[in-house]
Amino acid sequence: MVVVAIVGILSALATTMFSRLQPREQLRISTRDLVSTLRQARNITVTGASPTGAFPFLVDRVDVVFNAGPPSEYRVQLWTLDPAAAPNNLVYKIARLDDYLGADLTLVLNAPLPGNVLRFERNGGTGAFGDISVIETQTGLTNRINVTRAGVARMVD
Repeated sequence: MVVVAIVGILSALATTMFSRLQPREQLRISTRDLVSTLRQARNITVTGASPTGAFPFLVDRVDVVFNAGPPSEYRVQLWTLDPAAAPNNLVYKIARLDDYLGADLTLVLNAPLPGNVLRFERNGGTGAFGDISVIETQTGLTNRINVTRAGVARMVD
């Protein structure tokens, strides 16, 4: 009987602890995915190659367009060197932040991005630099991403 009571108490504690960790994990996953997307956008512009190699065109520049929301989302658009080979402004990826395990996440752009667009040019650089914050709105937990003029994106602790 005592063993059953101890197991019940431990399972109740574990459930509570797990529910507290879930928003933090959702925030971490979504922020890492955004950093990965920014790094991929920079890599695509530097190499000029289409993202999957399936498209028969060279990429001139890549725009990452942010919508602070709601819903908070971003999309990756490809601009080609030869508009006859592929349409310009081709949307490669769209990600909504609330798609991450039902998280309630918000984007805050602390960088001067005209039209909420972060443009990666052929040299990999961007015209804008600064921080992008991803906020878990229920708990207020925040992760920041720093983007340099050279187009390097990294999570800031």
